[in-house]
Amino acid sequence: MAPPGIIYVGSHITDPALSQDLLNKWYYETHFPEIFVIPNGPRVGFRFKNASESATYHNLRLVQLPDAALVDSPDFQNAKYTWDLLPKCHLTASQQRPSPARS
Repeated sequence: MAPPGIIYVGSHITDPALSQDLLNKWYYETHFPEIFVIPNGPRVGFRFKNASESATYHNLRLVQLPDAALVDSPDFQNAKYTWDLLPKCHLTASQQRPSPARS
């Protein structure tokens, strides 16, 4: 078994048609519920909004993995990474590489 891991995703809105409210709705109503049902997958996720408007990334997502090897599992690889609510958003599992958790 691999050590626990953390997925770190920094993002920012580039499409003027997308609002922060819509992004929040997507995270809480679509994305987190989908990733939390992956067998033996993540059970804890956090989102942060950068207070600085000049920051490169305005949104930060952290997801704790019980096992960093999960990202190589078929369940994780086959998870949905495009969504009707955000049709221009696309992220492949191979773009998400966990960092080993440190105690």
